Amino acid sequence: MPEPDSARELYRVIAQHVRGDGSKKNAYVKQRLALRKKVGSDAQMPPCVRGRATLGRCSDYLRQRAGNAVKRRLDLLKSEFGPLLGTAAPAKTAKTPPPAPDPAPALGIFISHSSDDERLAEAVVDLLRAAFGLARESIRCTSVPGYQLPGGASIDDKIRREIVAAKVFIALITPASLRSIYVLFELGARWSLDLETSVLIPLVAGMRKGDVPAPLSSLNAIDTANQNEMHDFVEQIAKWLKINVPKAGDYVRQLGKVTETAVAARPALSKYSQRIMRALFGEEKGRALDRYLADPKYETAVGELQKKGLVTRSDKRYRLTEAGSDAARKLWPMV
Repeated sequence: MPEPDSARELYRVIAQHVRGDGSKKNAYVKQRLALRKKVGSDAQMPPCVRGRATLGRCSDYLRQRAGNAVKRRLDLLKSEFGPLLGTAAPAKTAKTPPPAPDPAPALGIFISHSSDDERLAEAVVDLLRAAFGLARESIRCTSVPGYQLPGGASIDDKIRREIVAAKVFIALITPASLRSIYVLFELGARWSLDLETSVLIPLVAGMRKGDVPAPLSSLNAIDTANQNEMHDFVEQIAKWLKINVPKAGDYVRQLGKVTETAVAARPALSKYSQRIMRALFGEEKGRALDRYLADPKYETAVGELQKKGLVTRSDKRYRLTEAGSDAARKLWPMV
């Protein structure tokens, strides 16, 4: 029985991965090695599998040059394998379509955030610069001066490409960012990639980690107000950037700024007050709170909420005022 053609088999495995039919990494490694032995040199390999291209790197290469559309990635794959498969398109004399845009430049870190969280975003940028000595152009953070898009850039197109190209994607998860359509689109674009090779790290501030909505809640989130967790965050970034873990003394001051900013963003309400507000949220006609008021801590919390003008009482039923509803929406934007 003749051996399968390694070029055709490798092409089939990659195309199957692009279509989302499953990642057969072992088959990829086997057929890529067989093809390398067959052609004899790296220069004769299709560009998408040259060098040390794992299946994940091959996928990233196709995305960077052809975008997220499956058909465009498959067309590029077919074009690059064409000489080995005998399917290279003949030269055309007719008018050809304009070339695809240049791939996004190498970007180390993309920080997705709401403009309302500019102070926290700036503190995170300062921490990353202090810890790793990164160049300004290796970080994209659109609300922080010096890390914004260049003048004249096509904003949506460049952002889409940088979201895919960035080695590390950091998402500031706050009540404000969960209300931002742009942040949700950025998260969705990164989520569509293989998260084993395209890291997505949620940094939570202004809310409890337990209130992070699905599917983000399936990822290990970092509490920006917790210094130990932020030290772990720095170590994670070093791993993904493939650089040495810095000494804590190099960045501890900037890390302190991040945690201070995050602590200041915490809701100025006790956990008992928040539970009362959560119980009343969406109850237009109000509700009785007998089950809560049997506990002195909740009784005190209700009194504090009434003094703040967040809760009102009528006919033994409690409900949120307009100000209380606004405060609740900031605490639980996805409810």
